[in-house]
Amino acid sequence: MRMRHWMFALFSIPLVLISGKLEAQITQPIELRFDFLGVEVDPFVVDAFIPGSAAVGVFLNERFAIEVSAGVVAGDGDWRAVVGASLPFYLNEDDGRSGFFVAPVLEALKSKDVDAIFDYGVDVGMKIPASPRTSWRVAVTVRDGDSYSATSVGLSAGVSLLFR
Repeated sequence: MRMRHWMFALFSIPLVLISGKLEAQITQPIELRFDFLGVEVDPFVVDAFIPGSAAVGVFLNERFAIEVSAGVVAGDGDWRAVVGASLPFYLNEDDGRSGFFVAPVLEALKSKDVDAIFDYGVDVGMKIPASPRTSWRVAVTVRDGDSYSATSVGLSAGVSLLFR
């Protein structure tokens, strides 16, 4: 089975398990995240996310969220727009305010000379509380897909703001 099939399975399992919570999502926190640093390295290219990316996440319960993101990637003399979705799973039951997380990711990229291409991967990281509603976020990113010649490993860092 190809890696993409596994990624789609990873995305669908949490949704099925917590689908009963979808009606109550309005009472759960909403996260606004800004990643101001992102670097990815595959064997042939180094990409930098400048100015970074922004994401909006809706928590389905204390551990799961659905995030939609958008950003710009600069690398290899080209700029690309990126939109993505992720399903972070937080090990602490505190609505993603602190602790470790794992997030499968699907992304679509578009540049001026290339049709849309799709990538997949996972973010593994940690949130460090700065205040009751603000956290620093650091993650190791692993990506593969159409835009990579080999699996890419990177790093992202940013800040998360939580609202109810």
